[in-house]
Amino acid sequence: EEESAMLFPVRFVCPSCLSSKSADSIHSHIDACLKESVQREPLTTTACIVHTVNKDKAAVTTCVETICRYIENVLSHPGEEKYARIREQNKAFQERVVSCAGGKDFLLAAGFESKRLPRQDLEEDFLVLCAEKAEDADHLTVCREILSSTQPMKPKLDRCLQLFRPSAKASSFHLPQSFFRMSAEELKREQQRRKEEAERLTQLRTQAMREREAAATARNYRYCIVRVRLPDGNLLQGTFWPHEPISAVRNFVYEALLDEARPFSLFDPAGKRVAKDSSTLIEAHWVPHSVVAFHWDEKRAGNDSDPILKPHIMLCLDVLP
Repeated sequence: EEESAMLFPVRFVCPSCLSSKSADSIHSHIDACLKESVQREPLTTTACIVHTVNKDKAAVTTCVETICRYIENVLSHPGEEKYARIREQNKAFQERVVSCAGGKDFLLAAGFESKRLPRQDLEEDFLVLCAEKAEDADHLTVCREILSSTQPMKPKLDRCLQLFRPSAKASSFHLPQSFFRMSAEELKREQQRRKEEAERLTQLRTQAMREREAAATARNYRYCIVRVRLPDGNLLQGTFWPHEPISAVRNFVYEALLDEARPFSLFDPAGKRVAKDSSTLIEAHWVPHSVVAFHWDEKRAGNDSDPILKPHIMLCLDVLP
């Protein structure tokens, strides 16, 4: 399993700092990056924390709507102090805003300040929007738009580019458990069930039925490994989502080429030229793994041994275990 995980790594790129992290650590890393950015860009960062850190989307929607309502009340009632105050122990505020990571911090970044104010012969904690900010309609409008339009920060799947020398093991794949949506035992039982069902219905299944079954099986996988056999025999390997289009594989290859402007074609495992880049890897039956061939669209004068890939990628050349 350990060797398999090294050969087929699953890593993600942080959209904030662009560092590559394991699947187990990427979300905590993004959270840490956001916290570090609060002082530099408090308003946009706290809005991003609201949308990214909280996994309950219904709670995020409630938080955003509540804060926007606070802002709209201030905009609709200029000069009225009661609309520029939020009692911190208010049940609705606690449940809808404070319970959502980043909610209260966004209000502070927008210009609210924590203050102790008298209430019914006692003093309580309030968030109070300073007069300058309360009178600045443009600022409040921008705050509302930032919070409502911010998208969650999502990690990008690292292609985990690897380059291997020509090998008879090119079509050999022993995927780690992280590639499967099911446990090993669940997957084994499911495969056995499908095999038995297929044997019973062999004479009755249509092509469409077989394709649907193949697609259903492919959805048991979280990731897909594609190896591209280059003209020099080397194998360029990348990791993809099963639902990504073939164009993602093409772009992956383009970015590795020394001559990115030179046209090429990909040929599927059956030797057929890929004509529809919009097809997903599931639809193309490339999931969970495939070896596809690369061919230049036109011959050029020169030596067939001329470098194909960029120098820094060639430094990764290794032997397939």
